[in-house]
Amino acid sequence: MQEIYRSFEGKLNVDCQDGYIILELKERYQIEWLTVWGKTQKIRVKKDLLPVEDFGNASKISELFTDISHGCLKGCMYYYKNSWYSYDKILEIQKKNQSNNWQAYV
Repeated sequence: MQEIYRSFEGKLNVDCQDGYIILELKERYQIEWLTVWGKTQKIRVKKDLLPVEDFGNASKISELFTDISHGCLKGCMYYYKNSWYSYDKILEIQKKNQSNNWQAYV
């Protein structure tokens, strides 16, 4: 993995802002969303979903995180509890959670 974009310079200690780093894999980009509190979220997206001109677009990056975490983008992966989850696995987990919630209220 090679870092190809950083949305901030130096440390994340200015005005309590978040930032992200984009790393290049063979066929994907790995995006790591960092916070001043040390929390990190990671996603992997197909390169065609994130054009180079959008690297600096924090809204686009945030939207990708939201879409992937809700299982809306095929071919993407979300890092959760030390594992990478695919689109299909996210949908499976969501269905299981919905059925568990449904049974809890019945």
